[in-house]
Amino acid sequence: MARRATFLPQRDDSLQLGRVLAPQLKFDDAPSQRLIDLQLPKLLTPLDLAEVVSLDINKLQWLCYQSDKAPVGHYHTFTIPKRNGGTRVISSPKPQLRLVQEWIRLNILNKLEPHPRVATAFRPGLSILHNAQPHCKKAIVIRIDLQDFFPSISFRRVKGLFQSIGYGEGMASMLAILCTEPIPAMNLNEGKTISRSRLNRVLPQGACTSPDLANYLCRKMDYRIESLAKSLGFTYTRYADDLVFSHKQKRGKIDILVPLVYKIVRNEGFEPNQGKTMVMRHCSRQVVTGLIVNDTPRVSRKDMRRFRAIAHQYRTLGPSQTTEKLGRDAKQYLLGYISYVSMINKEQAEQLTALIDT
Repeated sequence: MARRATFLPQRDDSLQLGRVLAPQLKFDDAPSQRLIDLQLPKLLTPLDLAEVVSLDINKLQWLCYQSDKAPVGHYHTFTIPKRNGGTRVISSPKPQLRLVQEWIRLNILNKLEPHPRVATAFRPGLSILHNAQPHCKKAIVIRIDLQDFFPSISFRRVKGLFQSIGYGEGMASMLAILCTEPIPAMNLNEGKTISRSRLNRVLPQGACTSPDLANYLCRKMDYRIESLAKSLGFTYTRYADDLVFSHKQKRGKIDILVPLVYKIVRNEGFEPNQGKTMVMRHCSRQVVTGLIVNDTPRVSRKDMRRFRAIAHQYRTLGPSQTTEKLGRDAKQYLLGYISYVSMINKEQAEQLTALIDT
């Protein structure tokens, strides 16, 4: 038996969330069996959610409210440069929303398992090394990039995920609202970002919940692509939006694999960035998530040269001037980078350690 929210402001267990979301706020009277089986928090009403995240019900309403005219109020939005050019939009949640998202991540999303063999990003104990190792010493390595990975995942898909793990329509809608952001439109006259609220919302790049949600929503795609790859003799892993394939034989059926992967990706609601698809053969440099995999995984010569240049400045100019030029503590940066390289390749790490006085 389900009940529909009455939207009376004096009721503790109902919220006024705007006319767009109102039809979706239908709450359950009892937890579903799926929720019990997965041992997830039994959230039935808005008041249940407000209690576990330690928020006043009115503040929870404020975080979830949907309006066509409301300004973006819950994220700081800025851009950072991409490694290979261009910029990436980052939406960092403000403190109250960040706390709510952290609770959702720790108590709900951490209990969901993405594809156990394929997904290597955003998982405890795994790193770019685990994504690179299966593709070492292969005749062919192929990289396929997904375009606008997080923004490709809509409110509807996030809500569907929460419903699939046992939450009712109303609670799934609220959780999805808290984990997504409106697609912004820039007001060029005033230089301000104004939200197009409604339910035209997507996963924000910058929220702690986005990586786990994206990983879990890719499960079906990962299983489909893995099955295809195996049938053609390819190994497949995925690090976030970076799909990697490798084959022991130089005559691997690339012309069959790539178009079919594109088809699956599109069928699963993503778009391949065809301009970034790369086929790397063993006679040239093969790079997977920034690591060279022609033989054993190692850091690129370019990155090693950059470290050597900073280490040289550290030795000749001293810690203070190097820190000033680098914009961060020089010694901590050098030691941190050595620790990172040590995880990838011990021999390279020993070479770098010899360059600085630790």
